[in-house]
Amino acid sequence: MRKVTFAATQFACSWNRAAKALNVECGDVQKLISQGQLKLVDTFVTDRAFEEFCRKNGSLINMVLIDSSTRKWLVSEYGVPDPVEEKTLPRAQKHALILRTCKCGRRIAGNVYFRHVRHCRSARIITPAI
Repeated sequence: MRKVTFAATQFACSWNRAAKALNVECGDVQKLISQGQLKLVDTFVTDRAFEEFCRKNGSLINMVLIDSSTRKWLVSEYGVPDPVEEKTLPRAQKHALILRTCKCGRRIAGNVYFRHVRHCRSARIITPAI
């Protein structure tokens, strides 16, 4: 993938416009953002946009990972479907659901990732500033 740089002024655009400017798919723009290669300039979400998102994708939200007060707020204010059974996951187990990828390419679940990074040779390589 080619490296694109813009002038010192901030250049902000939608994901579709960024995809068109970079000559990539919109999904690739999302991947570039998650990898930290593209920066989100304005992450403000309007109430109306969030309500629409919850209406369309509310069933996909894993309510087990959300604390009870936030879960009740989402259900009452935005109509996110409430799970039938009240399952709560202990904080000690929530971390195991988070997958992180090391610079060496290894995907690691949970807090063990931080121990791996301390000992991983690929993660310790420091690139000199130019």
